[in-house]
Amino acid sequence: MAVICFRKSVSELDSFAEQQSALRQALARCIQAAGQYAVELRPEDAVALRSNLERLAEHAAHAMDRASTERLQADVRGELRAYRDVAQKEAQDLKAEVNTAIESMQSFISTVTTTGSDHESSLRREFQVLQTAADSGDLPTIRATIRKTIDAAIQSCEDIRRSRELVIAQLRDEIRSLHREVDHERRAAMEDPITHMWNRTKLDGRIHDLILLNETFCVFLIGIRNLSPRDPRLLPECLRAFAGRLQNLAGHSGEIGMTGRWSEDTFAIVFNLPLAGAPITHNQVECTLNGAYAIQLDGSSHKVKLDILVQAVERPKNSSEGTFFLNLGQTAFSVTAR
Repeated sequence: MAVICFRKSVSELDSFAEQQSALRQALARCIQAAGQYAVELRPEDAVALRSNLERLAEHAAHAMDRASTERLQADVRGELRAYRDVAQKEAQDLKAEVNTAIESMQSFISTVTTTGSDHESSLRREFQVLQTAADSGDLPTIRATIRKTIDAAIQSCEDIRRSRELVIAQLRDEIRSLHREVDHERRAAMEDPITHMWNRTKLDGRIHDLILLNETFCVFLIGIRNLSPRDPRLLPECLRAFAGRLQNLAGHSGEIGMTGRWSEDTFAIVFNLPLAGAPITHNQVECTLNGAYAIQLDGSSHKVKLDILVQAVERPKNSSEGTFFLNLGQTAFSVTAR
């Protein structure tokens, strides 16, 4: 009887340990998700937030005592609060820039309106002089005044034409400049600042578009499991070399494939094709990306070996959106789990 009770206690302890482990993993994924779905006003701020939250998620995935748990809670709150403050300041700066642009346009419109009013006043004065001459009945004076009024009217029309052409040219320049700024800002908001690949926001948008279209598609998640070179200065060049190899690998797939940086150490390829129809397999991706990367730094050549793990997630047509995102989150966590 004592043996049975002992076995039951051991079984209950094992079950409790499994539940604790599952809760720790769930907490780690929640912390990661907080960074992955942060609104990006400046990509470098979002990258820093995700990096810090990824580090905290790694701590959360391991057993901790009460003091460590409370410290983790404070650290997570601190990171989110700091990012909120930075995002609020950036939003205020953007609002100030918009207000400045509006004021400049209003000033420009006011100048155009004033110029038109000046021409109107000048013509009214000339016509008033002409009316006075007509009332006088002096024919030579009337003729001279008519010629003067005609000259003034022609000159005003010429001035108005030149002013209108200048206004149109200025407006075209302003529109082109605004288009360039908008395109640059839009691209920057969707681009990873280090690798210049699409960022998580762009990838999420592509995935949601495919879900709305109810198309079968798949996502390859590529995890770098040892993204910590001995010299930190090698990291940006290493990431750019990796991104170049990944884009070359997926380049032949054209419009059906979108590559981007999913998180700090995870990249992705989104194919709008079923997994069986993808132009490359996840094994091919893994074999191509695994290995050494030659990096140039300070005139010296360095080799950084990356350990890559690739897994694929498919979202069949008419399947559950919730199940797909759950599988996607679990896969993103597993490709970098050590």
